[in-house]
Amino acid sequence: MQLQGKTVLVVGAGRSGMDASRFLLAHGAKVILSDSKPREKLSHDLWLLEDMGVKLMLVNQLPERITWDLVIVS
Repeated sequence: MQLQGKTVLVVGAGRSGMDASRFLLAHGAKVILSDSKPREKLSHDLWLLEDMGVKLMLVNQLPERITWDLVIVS
């Protein structure tokens, strides 16, 4: 699957979710990383991902209207 330019929602900001986000970024995807926990309860690596361009949606704060091409549940 071609990931360049695709918007991918990654559900779960644990180790596998962050690894998936890095992989997707490396392949040109636009990444939205979602988790039910607040930022304080997650790894500090989350800030690095955000600096790399990952959009964070924490505490299940997904907007009502959001579109994506692929969802990865980690």
